[in-house]
Formats: sequence, structure tokens, C-alpha cells
Amino acid sequence: MVLKLLKDSGQAGLVLLVVLALFLGGCNKAQKETGQSGSEGTQGSAQQSQEQPPAGMGTPPTPATDVSDEELKIFAELMEETQKIQYESQEEMQNAVTGTGMSIERYSNIMQQMQGQGQGESTEISDEEQIQLGEAQEALQKIQMDTQQKMIAAVEEGGMSTDRFQSILMAIRSDPSMQQRLQQLMQP
Repeated sequence: MVLKLLKDSGQAGLVLLVVLALFLGGCNKAQKETGQSGSEGTQGSAQQSQEQPPAGMGTPPTPATDVSDEELKIFAELMEETQKIQYESQEEMQNAVTGTGMSIERYSNIMQQMQGQGQGESTEISDEEQIQLGEAQEALQKIQMDTQQKMIAAVEEGGMSTDRFQSILMAIRSDPSMQQRLQQLMQP
């Protein structure tokens, strides 16, 4: 799946990798700042991940330069696992929104308006929609926290620290030769 992303979608696949790095980066940052680990440290960063990440979200991970083929294979497997978790999470999120009685399209329109990204005039939000929106956001925040915890667990259970995972991720993003190595390793 990672190979397919890198091969078929080019930069879009790399954007997904960067989003994942930022997602996991928020986890590690929150854990380090609070001195917590596991599920305790992920709660604050899940709230942060709901917003746009700040421009200077802390010190970005240093791209790995010494990645063995074996480590790159492990990374690819972990990347696939984290993507599976994300896809499952997306379905849960859609169900959480529609479970409130609001359509995905309406929810998206309201959120775009609230973030100043909406097209044209501002959208009026009824009292009922405000309640639905609050319920949806609460459910989405819980799903994001759970997803973040699952992703961290998947990486760590796969035998890699989240710091190392991020470091390799950044190297792949910035180093075409690393991308090519990953593609070669993933070929049958």
C-alpha cells in the first residue's frame, strides 16, 4: 500500500506521510511535555490535532540518514498498519456525524464556514444543528484520541519507537533516493 501511494499518487502520497508524521509528532510532543506515556499523553495532543497544527509545532524530527533495508521494510509494514487504522477511523467519524442526524455534507459546510473557508455567504445554523454539531465534535474528538492511541501502539508493537518512525518518515519525504529504496524493497 505504501508503494502504491508513493508510486501512483506522487506528492499526494508524501503529503499523507507528512500528515502522519505531524499526527505522531503531536503524540510524542505531548508525552514529553507532560512526562506521560501511553494513553495519558495522547489526550491533549488529540485536542491539538483537531485544530490546524501551529507553524512551529516544536522541533521537527531529524530525517534518518542511516536506515537499513530491514528497518525500511519494517517501516513500510507499520505504515500500512497505521493507514488501516486511519481508514477504519474515517468510517467511525462518518458514522459519528451521521449518527447525530446531520449529513456529512452539512457538517462539512458548517465547519468550513466556521474556519473561514466557506464559499459565498455565511451559513445559518439552527439550534438543532448546533446541538448536533456539538455532539459530533465530542464524538470525533474521542475517535481521534482512540485512533492516535492505536497508531502509537501499532508502531511501538511493531518494534519501532515513534521517534524513529517519524525520523524515517521525514527522510522518505525529503530524500528521493530513500523513496526509491522503499519502492524497490516493496516490489515482489
